[in-house]
Amino acid sequence: MDATTIERAIQQLKQNILNRMHHETLFQHLGEPTLLDRQLFFLLLPKLNGEAWEANIETAALSVGIVHASLAEHAKINEQEITKEQQLTVLSGDYYSGRYYQILAHTGNIRMIKALSNAIVKRSEKTVPLLELQTTTFEQWLDAVSTIEVALIETFYDVYDDYVKYKALMIDTLTAARLIEILAVVKVGQAKYVPDFITAEMLEELIAQFKVTIEQQMQRLQLDEQLRLKINDFVR
Repeated sequence: MDATTIERAIQQLKQNILNRMHHETLFQHLGEPTLLDRQLFFLLLPKLNGEAWEANIETAALSVGIVHASLAEHAKINEQEITKEQQLTVLSGDYYSGRYYQILAHTGNIRMIKALSNAIVKRSEKTVPLLELQTTTFEQWLDAVSTIEVALIETFYDVYDDYVKYKALMIDTLTAARLIEILAVVKVGQAKYVPDFITAEMLEELIAQFKVTIEQQMQRLQLDEQLRLKINDFVR
């Protein structure tokens, strides 16, 4: 496997998701919805690492990507300023959510629908206290940050049992990548949703710990070198 193959797979999944989500008016006014390469990579990791990958699994992965995009649209809303664009943003989030239900219902994958619904609830329950700065300990805050990042893909791995072995690596990598983004805004004093007790030093120490466990997880899984390089790119 080479880096081009990995990148091509990520971009192909992204395009397939965008094709399923496409709505002329929403795309025209709001642009394409947000899809993070690191999340798409971990949806594809079992396939890239040679695991069995059937059409129904591809559809499930695509649906998880749609849910990520839907929730990202809802996260853009500023409740203090209701504009036409924000009304469209709310509509886009609802529309994209409906698309994932429609796609999975068409395939009859009820187990995935139930699992994703539960993951969305779990993720939402962690989002509210995070935005309201209601997390009172570092552990609570970290748990909320991590759950928001990983809950949907964790569900995908849990539904397809053979993929559970990738879960720890996925959780460590996606959490660390998000902490690196948060560290950047903490350092410049623009961390709107980070409690005052979270310091740059605390984040730097935690990120360093995650990098050690990520390397251990990759060794345990005996991942291809290019897959390892891609994962390391996410946590630079």
